[in-house]
Amino acid sequence: MAAYSTSSSSSLLLTARISPSPELFASRGGRNASLTNARGRGAHLRMLVLPSKLRRPGVQLKGQRESTLIANASTTSVQGLDADVEARISLAASTGRLDLSDCGLEEVPPRVWEIEDLVDLSLAGNRITSLPADIKNLRALRRLGLAGNSLKELPQGIGNLQQLEGLWIHGNNLQSLPPQIGELKQLKMLALAGNKLTELPESISGLTSLQILSVAGNKLRGLPSGIGNLKALTILAVYGNALLSLPENLTKLTCLQDLWLQGNELEALPESWGRMCSLKQLSLADNRLEALPESIGDLQSLETLWIYCNKLKTLPESLAALKKLQYIWAEGNPLEGEPLRESLALLAGVKALGISSNVIFPSAMPESMEKALSLSEISGSGDALERGGYFKLQQWNLGKKADTVIVAFGSAPAVPNWAGLLSKVKAEMKRKQATSTFDILFVVDSKRSWYTHEDNVELENYAESSTSSGSGNVSSGMGNYYRRELEVAVKPYRRVIMLGDSMGASAALMFSPLATAVIAFCPQVDLSTSSIRPGHSYSWLKIFKDELLSAVSLSSARIIVHSGTWSHDVNQAKLLPSDKVNLKIHDVNDHRLALALNTQNQLLNIVLHEIQECNLTVQ
Repeated sequence: MAAYSTSSSSSLLLTARISPSPELFASRGGRNASLTNARGRGAHLRMLVLPSKLRRPGVQLKGQRESTLIANASTTSVQGLDADVEARISLAASTGRLDLSDCGLEEVPPRVWEIEDLVDLSLAGNRITSLPADIKNLRALRRLGLAGNSLKELPQGIGNLQQLEGLWIHGNNLQSLPPQIGELKQLKMLALAGNKLTELPESISGLTSLQILSVAGNKLRGLPSGIGNLKALTILAVYGNALLSLPENLTKLTCLQDLWLQGNELEALPESWGRMCSLKQLSLADNRLEALPESIGDLQSLETLWIYCNKLKTLPESLAALKKLQYIWAEGNPLEGEPLRESLALLAGVKALGISSNVIFPSAMPESMEKALSLSEISGSGDALERGGYFKLQQWNLGKKADTVIVAFGSAPAVPNWAGLLSKVKAEMKRKQATSTFDILFVVDSKRSWYTHEDNVELENYAESSTSSGSGNVSSGMGNYYRRELEVAVKPYRRVIMLGDSMGASAALMFSPLATAVIAFCPQVDLSTSSIRPGHSYSWLKIFKDELLSAVSLSSARIIVHSGTWSHDVNQAKLLPSDKVNLKIHDVNDHRLALALNTQNQLLNIVLHEIQECNLTVQ
């Protein structure tokens, strides 16, 4: 029987052991496909893979009856359309809005292409492999959602959609884009993350209305030479690719505010950055940079700079000219002490500078910078400095390891998570004069590989009855790179608590055999039903799911999974072994559960409680 407890006056917390249910075996059972409620139901699962404050809501359909918004869990062929799908299509002829997301479709019903006045169309979360040339008929279309399918290409007729403002195609298997995509002159949002693109067509430089472009987690080795023509662009996310260089005219993007380039193979940067006068956040982390150009000091709006895990020996003195610069994260670079000390003396306004603890300063640091310094070490075997990934160990007491380490996994946006919350937890423990302490290991997958480090595991290599060695290895080898690094990093600790949200929560479960306790918020278990996912085949996605479930079954950790009431997240959680997982469902109808709980001042107490439980359980 489920036990109910009230966690606050505004949130009822349901705590229950997961019970077997037919939904455990349904790929899409019970998922609400409504885009009417997309803003509150974790719509960013079908949106850009960016930090939460940058995410935008998906297509919205208003005025539809609830009966038309229930997704059909079975696979639906064109010949056997069920009454619900038929009803939606009929209704769309008068409303101009059609939501066929999560209907199990393998093809698009031909009647859809006959609704020439259609304004909003969502086909997200199906198993569609191709689109017909008839898409050219939808000339009035403004928003088109295709995320989470199996598309390998787009028809040339996509260029006929001259009114299109938003196009979401992330989480597919696109290997190229037709040049006609450059004809979409009204396009403002283009989401292409999690595909297999090796290049973008030059014609994309003609999208002069484009404001947000995400191509994270592809296989790009370069960007179009004319990308600087995207004068309206404010957000560009190209992290987790294989970029070797950047075009010079990239720096002509005068409206760009956020540039995400982490997890590439950049060895050098363009020389001139002065025209990027609006840039506030710049991530160059996890590349191969040996120097930063002095012109980076011309970025007068820059507030945060991520440059960790490169090959930098010095920082440019011109950084001192950036009056708005508050945070520099430079851990994992072979910085030389004396040149760095001279640079730091000029950075009076910086609130935090993260560097590795092994940097040796031959003379005293300015007092103002001593307070701003955040010292840590790159943990693990050290391979991360060459192979990628971020393993930053921050100790409670520098130079002295605690008994407990909290492994904080980053989610799909590929930036470190949980630092602010864990700082509050630390302050609360000090206030209560707790005798226990903890170190923090921040882990980030900047390649957006779901912590598999691009393991190209094929189905024929997969043994369904996965077995484990003493270290928790699973038979396919998926995730072995991160597993090995984590084994080295957590070995000195008596207690290991793994913490994550969404993709980070999936990682916490995947590596749970190494943990004492796991705190997972809205983990994604079956990526075939998610739209934010890597661009791999369904065979690969099945292996990921089976390996994660196997790892949880093998784990002896105390595993707590937190979910909101959004049916997708609840169904994902119910896939986990009922005898291994405690599921806590909160009255929050949003995938961004951790953020919502933090806003409600509940998150700190949840994490603090689990730390205390872990300390009591393992002495």
